[in-house]
Amino acid sequence: MNWPKYGFNENPYKYDVCLSFAGEQRKYVETIADLLSVGGMRVFYDDFEKVDLWGKNLYEHLSHVYSQAARFCVLFASKEYASKVWTTHERRSAQERAMGESREYILPVIFDDTKIPGLLSTVAYIDARTTPPEEVAKRIVAKVREAEKVGYVPPNPIALYQTLNLDSKEDKEAARAVAESFARNFSRATRKERRLFFYFILRACPKGRMSNPHVAIETLEREFGVGLEEATETLDGMSSLHVSYSFSSYCHGVPSDKSLYIRWNSADTYTSPGIQAYARNYSNRVAAAMIRATITHICEDCIEELIANLDFSNLANDISETLDRDMPEPDFLPFSE
Repeated sequence: MNWPKYGFNENPYKYDVCLSFAGEQRKYVETIADLLSVGGMRVFYDDFEKVDLWGKNLYEHLSHVYSQAARFCVLFASKEYASKVWTTHERRSAQERAMGESREYILPVIFDDTKIPGLLSTVAYIDARTTPPEEVAKRIVAKVREAEKVGYVPPNPIALYQTLNLDSKEDKEAARAVAESFARNFSRATRKERRLFFYFILRACPKGRMSNPHVAIETLEREFGVGLEEATETLDGMSSLHVSYSFSSYCHGVPSDKSLYIRWNSADTYTSPGIQAYARNYSNRVAAAMIRATITHICEDCIEELIANLDFSNLANDISETLDRDMPEPDFLPFSE
């Protein structure tokens, strides 16, 4: 199969949420920003962006952030917010975006009863005077996840169990929990990030393992149509999704040209110690098995649909015969384990 050399020319959201506030409310907002960041949300909060903002034309950059770069804008309204030049600029940029949206974009949190120009009194808000920052952070996370509405793992992902060669009820339960974590986690990834991760798994060296897949650098450039610098820049942006990478000069224990290894770890907290241990040891193996088992009976166009929707419905199919026979395309065989 000739894999398409997809380019990365999309303009997806860089942030799940951007925070617009006056300095007088920084302590409250900072607590929210920290909680969101720890929870894996991509947050535009000025103190997180000091290096990136250094030397930029802030007027233009902030206009882009508040009008284009985030899924939602949380606006912390107060008398100080209404009177400052920079918050006014952020608000106007956000309102410009909101006018063109078919759904809510600005999420107000109020500290007092000051009227904010353009912010209608009929818009539902959170009152910071009676709501702790921890609760606001929870509601922001819920809002982002509700907006995504992507990611489906069937109740009985038999193809996943077959690919992982699982027999026990406990292992199957753990694998499905990690699979749901992967689908939920990657629902926050951009299309560019999903595509790189999925095709990395699909084009990984067949001598590798599902728990530690890798590709040669020249394969990355030849098959993906993307250079190493752009690929690693994309992977760096996926750290909040708990994706990491490393390099090695060995392939399956044999010296070779430089190879890139990629790994995802579930950061969810599981109530069962057994599932928690399984997730710690086998997260990447489950993710790789999900991807490879799902694409077994679909075409390239459907792979792109899978990347867009994270719909793993195909995991409900029995693929035991496929796993037992030689396939014409070795790229579709499960990794040796």
